[in-house]
Amino acid sequence: MTQQGGPNFLSVSGVVRDLKRTVEDAFGRVYVCGEVSSFKRHASGHCYLVLKDDKAQLRAVIWRSTAARLQLIPRDGVQVEIRGRVTMYEPRGEVQLTIENLRLAGEGAAQRALEALKKRLGAEGLFSPDRKKRLPRFPERIGIVTSGSGAAIQDMIRIIGLRYPIVSLVLNSVRVQGVGAPASIAKAVELFGSAKVGSPNHCDVVIVGRGGGSAEDLWAFNEEVVARAIAACPVPVISAVGHESDYTVADLVADVRAATPSHAGELVVPDRNELAAILAEAQRSIWRSTNALIQDARQRIDYLLTSYYFRRTLDRVGLLQTNVRDLDQRIRDATTRAVHERKQYVSALYRQLYAQRTDQRVRRLRDVIADLSRRLDRAAEASVRAQRLNVSGLKKQLQLSNPERPLKHGWSLIETAGGLLKHVADAPPGTELKIRVTDGRIRATVDASEPTETRDRA
Repeated sequence: MTQQGGPNFLSVSGVVRDLKRTVEDAFGRVYVCGEVSSFKRHASGHCYLVLKDDKAQLRAVIWRSTAARLQLIPRDGVQVEIRGRVTMYEPRGEVQLTIENLRLAGEGAAQRALEALKKRLGAEGLFSPDRKKRLPRFPERIGIVTSGSGAAIQDMIRIIGLRYPIVSLVLNSVRVQGVGAPASIAKAVELFGSAKVGSPNHCDVVIVGRGGGSAEDLWAFNEEVVARAIAACPVPVISAVGHESDYTVADLVADVRAATPSHAGELVVPDRNELAAILAEAQRSIWRSTNALIQDARQRIDYLLTSYYFRRTLDRVGLLQTNVRDLDQRIRDATTRAVHERKQYVSALYRQLYAQRTDQRVRRLRDVIADLSRRLDRAAEASVRAQRLNVSGLKKQLQLSNPERPLKHGWSLIETAGGLLKHVADAPPGTELKIRVTDGRIRATVDASEPTETRDRA
């Protein structure tokens, strides 16, 4: 509203708009060093903080798109160097700094902080080889913590599928760089580590990583929260971050370090072609060993079957078996006759009993049954004893007929080309002998022979 002859009044928004234009045109891009205070990350992904020194403070904002690619997560009390632009937030009329990039203040500060973290974790034993777990040789389920849209996951899926297609892959897609990435990675590792057997997130081994990038892009894997999550995971963890030349804290803490995500795919599963070759060679080795054992057993059986002593033993066993069968048949026939005779006897008594009074027949029948029961029991016991004696005798005869028995008492068997040697006349000088003792054979040649003198009988 303007009065005649008075001042020209401007609206608040007009003044703020003019100030915004003036401030932004005057400053443009600036480089500011200060201490972070009142840092807060909003649910929308934007970050808000206050940058201050000992004399003044300035509000600052990090938009979500910028926060996603920052290597450093600001926190209260940290000195940072910021590149940004001075702007005005019109709804409040406040000057603020829009941050485009930030780093720890001072040359090499980020590297010094990283080295301090490594020293602290190393002192706690998190890098010790003694605490590192072995990878399962034949995993059934593999958990992967990486970006679901990056090239790294595609490389791992392809290589694992070619090498070991029967394994199951469980992807937990996370942010791998920028503000919030470390917490996202750590949470995914903890989820796999705490999963119970049979649950969807249960895995035998976990791969944590991402594809290559700058040191700033890989910085999330240098954060303490990620290192401690990997160290605390009860499941073996493979770190696969960047390229072979990239080394992060996650690589030092993990149970196994892979040079690249593709290398992790090769480490985590065996090659099915190599397994097939190993199995084929094992099968061939088993066949060779089995055939050798069979051939050796056949040779031993052939030797035994053609042995003179074995044939004699077989003949003796056959004779004993014939005797056993004969005795068995005789026992069966005798038992059948005895039962038949008892039946006839009982029938006769039964007819006699029915010719008498009923009570007398019952008492008589009971006495007869009791007597028959006792006689049958005695006959059965006598038959069993007789059979046991016969079997015992046959066993003793079989043992005595064993041609190996005399050899164990110091005797020996002497054979010539004509067979078993029985007379001195059958072995003139020069005759080759085979002398069999209990643990082998001895070859010898006759030098001389002396017949035993015999006396004339009266």
